[in-house]
Amino acid sequence: MGLIYWWSRAASLMPEVVNFAASAPGLGPLLKAAGGIHQDRSSLPKFARQTFRSWFDGRGRRRGARKVVVGAGGAGSAYPKRRALEVAGLRG
Repeated sequence: MGLIYWWSRAASLMPEVVNFAASAPGLGPLLKAAGGIHQDRSSLPKFARQTFRSWFDGRGRRRGARKVVVGAGGAGSAYPKRRALEVAGLRG
């Protein structure tokens, strides 16, 4: 799938609509074909309602948390990963 960065940024503006369309019987196969994704793939990844960056920017600093660097390149900001960081006791 080319240009994943741009596709994911566009999808992050309306994730519920994109997630619904990707799972709809008629639209899902069309989206897979347009994105060059094999039709045998069971489902497309779900987009988060809130991007990682907007969540992270709005949460403030945590005392005592270890520092970690999270690369937000590509589509990384559009997929849920904040809980993994919190569960691990990490902060960015």
